[in-house]
Amino acid sequence: MSEPPTLTSRILEGSVGRDRVLDFIKVAALALVVIGHQVAWTTFPDGTASNTLDVAPSLWWMSWALQWLPVFFFAAGVGLRSSRDAGRPWADVVRSRAKSLLAAALPLIFVSLALTALIAAWRPSLAQAAGVITVQLLWFVGVYILVVLVSPVILRLRAMWWVLVLIVLVVAIDLLRIHIDDRWGWLNLIVVWSVFTLVGAQRDRWAKLPRIVLIGCAVFALAGSALALVVGPYSKALITANAAPGLSNLAPPTIVLCLFGVAQILVILLAWRALARWLDRDRVWVPVAIAGSRSMGIYIWHMLVTSIVIAVLVLAGIAPPALSVTWWLLHGGSLVVVVAMSWLIAGPAQLLSRSMATRLAHTPWKFSAPVVGLATLLAAASVLGISESGLYPFVEFRWVAGVLPYFPLIAVALVMCGLVVSAGRGRPRPERGTGP
Repeated sequence: MSEPPTLTSRILEGSVGRDRVLDFIKVAALALVVIGHQVAWTTFPDGTASNTLDVAPSLWWMSWALQWLPVFFFAAGVGLRSSRDAGRPWADVVRSRAKSLLAAALPLIFVSLALTALIAAWRPSLAQAAGVITVQLLWFVGVYILVVLVSPVILRLRAMWWVLVLIVLVVAIDLLRIHIDDRWGWLNLIVVWSVFTLVGAQRDRWAKLPRIVLIGCAVFALAGSALALVVGPYSKALITANAAPGLSNLAPPTIVLCLFGVAQILVILLAWRALARWLDRDRVWVPVAIAGSRSMGIYIWHMLVTSIVIAVLVLAGIAPPALSVTWWLLHGGSLVVVVAMSWLIAGPAQLLSRSMATRLAHTPWKFSAPVVGLATLLAAASVLGISESGLYPFVEFRWVAGVLPYFPLIAVALVMCGLVVSAGRGRPRPERGTGP
């Protein structure tokens, strides 16, 4: 009689064929994102809270150490290239990615709507902030879907010099933003993240370069980022913060973030073989696989949990001096609570998301590729509006960043429509005849 499979054996069996290095760098990047958000806030005795950089601007360097979001788009590029090489149609790739992302985002949006409504009834002055903080990280979902939508163009750029062309385009857009109109900068919301996606799509070519060339490119990119920071009007921080004056490097992204992200990716490529050997050990890989199984859920939900932790501390009057020993202990404890609670929420939330997608997949509706493209484009734009402008007031029309028309409840409806279309069955492609 055979022994029942252990957790380790089930994980190893379920992760056959996974790129262990790729999964590891995504988990590591997520860990740094969560850590960054736990040190990014400070509570005060007067019952308020603000960005830690507002009281300790000297910590701007931490935004560089903890900013590894480019890695996610590098990983997206690797996956998109794999899908293309496997012959998957563009519409199928869009459906698959949009379905998983929108299904993951909608439960958070619904919960945030309910919480914001409760807060609006209790203390209206806090409703607008509550409607933004809990959903602000959903920008990643919107941008990711947009990158997938333009992936046919990205995947056609096989020559490595196209990366340099896109970097020059980023500089040109930054110059338009600085000298003509600030709204031009939002074009880089697509271009900058597409740079990292393109490097991912070209990973095999970059990995074949001599190590000295990769080192030189990484040093050049890092030096270029530092030079832009010194000579340009950019903020010293890689996050948006009032205490770090200058152009935000994240919303929208700039050449500073672009070059820094390229340098990060090249360093990862340099370490790839060593990481692969390390992750070949099952005792190393299994914890990574476990963390990765709920990574998207943790990303989606951890900011809501963080907001609740901050609210509890404010109501309890707990406000140690910024950067004191007590402050660090408090934020270390917050990190443990947020990770644990996000992990617990992510499991049922993922089951709910999959259930929604599965039910919609069994509907009789069929949608053509153009309909899928349009619906997911509108859903992505709506998610960006939700993340940037928030959910409250619920029935107020406004312009987001001066470029995107936005009405919260309509945006939520468009996200739902995007999920319905992406989860529905695609129309079968007509078979080509062989002629008379």
